[in-house]
Amino acid sequence: GSTYTDDDGTTVSCTVVKSAVSEGSDSKGTLYCKGDMTVSGSGSLSVTQAYKNCIASKSVLTIDGGTFTLTSTGKNGLMGDSSVVVNDGTITFKGTGSVSSSTYRKADGIKTDTDDSTSSVYINGGTLNVTTYNGKGIGSSKVYIAGGTNTFNVTGVTGYTNDSNTKISYVDADGVSYSNQSVNFAAEGIEGASLIEINGGKTSVTATDDGINVSDSSASFYMNDGYLYVKSTGGDGIDCNGNLYIKGGYVVSYAPTGSEDSFDSGSKIYVTGGTFAGTSGSSMAISEYSTNGQKVLYFSGSSSSNMRPGQSSSSSSSFSKVAVQVSGSTVYAYSLPSSSFGLFVMSCPSFTSSSTSSYSVYTAPTISSNDFNGLCYESSTLSAVSTGSSTSTPSIK
Repeated sequence: GSTYTDDDGTTVSCTVVKSAVSEGSDSKGTLYCKGDMTVSGSGSLSVTQAYKNCIASKSVLTIDGGTFTLTSTGKNGLMGDSSVVVNDGTITFKGTGSVSSSTYRKADGIKTDTDDSTSSVYINGGTLNVTTYNGKGIGSSKVYIAGGTNTFNVTGVTGYTNDSNTKISYVDADGVSYSNQSVNFAAEGIEGASLIEINGGKTSVTATDDGINVSDSSASFYMNDGYLYVKSTGGDGIDCNGNLYIKGGYVVSYAPTGSEDSFDSGSKIYVTGGTFAGTSGSSMAISEYSTNGQKVLYFSGSSSSNMRPGQSSSSSSSFSKVAVQVSGSTVYAYSLPSSSFGLFVMSCPSFTSSSTSSYSVYTAPTISSNDFNGLCYESSTLSAVSTGSSTSTPSIK
């Protein structure tokens, strides 16, 4: 069933009957267009138990305004074969998928045709809230985030995560039967096959698997501006199989378990700007950071046995807060999610020296307030930090 409210405030109810819709063999959604589709205005639309995708375009889907409440069991909220563009509006998506010996369904918040290497998702504004089980927040070849307030909460069945050798016979969300098929599922917050670029907005991601994943070996991740919070409960915080670039903005990335990393690259991690903090289950990824550009301070923690051969580290550390002074001024402060970590990394534009004597590091400060998920960067919050007397010497990369 679906309802919408027009610009005059009139609420209209309609019923979508699956058997009737399925007569159009290429229909891909409850609300579907074979060409470009643009949705705008101040009205509202609710789609529950969608037929295939909730809103779909065979080409470009653009959301310029409106309030959307979308629910799907096994398909996507917004689907555009070539691209999805969100410029404004409030979009809430709740997806439920399943992976078992008889069913295999994935419900992504926003999806494009990932077989098309040019397909893209653009988030330029609005409010986006995605909660899905057995799906991704965004799945596309390329993802660009330049604005908006974006929240993704993605969970899934970990027994099938990244397991391409599992074969099952199942019925998918369209009622099509498949026999002895390989399935590969990952409950990731945002996945872009070749590129993810963040240029603005406030984005928060929690996920069972990688919070952010850029999967191709030649792929790139760029953090240029904006705010990004990532927490993974069973994968990497930010994982790029190519080069990972941090050039600006504010980032907090948390990967608490096992051999997972807050920032992980298949090649190199280049830091030339920005303020960030990362807490990892392992210490392995420190060798991936480039020695050029803005410096990265780090501490190896209780999981320092995960260090790669020949990798140097500071003494094992355990603390839940940290503040850093450069030339007597507090330039960095952060409240960690936990005092248990394998590696804690941090950086800000004031970290320019390779000498540990240039930094005074306090691991028991009093941090009365923060600006972004435990991270202090405004002068008002930094000036309120009381450093205390407990000091420690970090390593520098």
